[in-house]
Amino acid sequence: CATEGIRYMFSPYVLGRISFVVLGRAGVLSVIAVLGATLMLAACDGTEGRKVEFMERGNQFYAQENYEKARLEFRNVLQIEPKNPAALYKLAQLDEITQNWGAAFANYQRVIDADETNVMARVRMGRLALLSDQVDKALELAEESLAKEPDNVDALTLKAAVLAKQQKHAEAMVLARQALEKNPGHIETTILLAGLEQSQGR
Repeated sequence: CATEGIRYMFSPYVLGRISFVVLGRAGVLSVIAVLGATLMLAACDGTEGRKVEFMERGNQFYAQENYEKARLEFRNVLQIEPKNPAALYKLAQLDEITQNWGAAFANYQRVIDADETNVMARVRMGRLALLSDQVDKALELAEESLAKEPDNVDALTLKAAVLAKQQKHAEAMVLARQALEKNPGHIETTILLAGLEQSQGR
């Protein structure tokens, strides 16, 4: 019947044969390649969109201090991109908030492994190292940070804190003052310098 004839004409087999006759083997392969690439791009766009959505929701929950939900969203990002530096950094910050120092240290290291230019991950690692009396490690991280960003106030403050820990108060005060010249309102540097001046009887 007519319906069956139309169905046959538009069947995948017949369409495939027509395509082969009209386009030739090379043409058909080109079409297949284009379709495959289009499908891959669509899949990537969908994945990228979900990753952005998870990250945005995680940041929103973080701002609302809903840390458990924030952690879940950042982990969702890492399921898509296991080495995403932004998500790893947020997880490390959450670990600090919950005082899970070992996990925080490890996650900051993962940030650096994923993005070796990240200075703040080094600075925050350095602070954790200093708090656990790993003075040499803290100094190493401070020096690495300053090598990348010589004017970074957080890195200058970290190195000043390390020098203070080593009882090198005069050097520490010089660095702290340099940091405050660059950012007069920096709270951590202000507290550090006040403590150093008090220890020197000023």
